[in-house]
Amino acid sequence: MEWNFNIDEAPKSYYKDEEVKIKDKIVKRKQLVTVKVIIAYKGINGNTTAVSNWQPKQEKWNLLSRGAIPDAWIEFPKHPKRSK
Repeated sequence: MEWNFNIDEAPKSYYKDEEVKIKDKIVKRKQLVTVKVIIAYKGINGNTTAVSNWQPKQEKWNLLSRGAIPDAWIEFPKHPKRSK
C-alpha cells in the first residue's frame, strides 16, 4: 500500500437505502456505510496519522474540523482471515 496524496480519490462513507421489518411493517430507511481510511494530517502536536472516515452529513473527515483536508490517505487494511 502506498500513500495517496489526492484526497478526492479516498473512499468515503455513504448512505444506502434499506428495508427493515418492524412489527409486521416494511420500513425504508437510510443506513450509513462507514468506510475507514488512514489519514495523514497536521495536528496540534505536529504531523500525525489516524484512522478516520468521511462524515457525509457534516461534510468533513472524522477527527478534523470542517474544511480541514488531510495531507494524504491510505486504505485501511483488512484482517487476513476476513473474506470481504
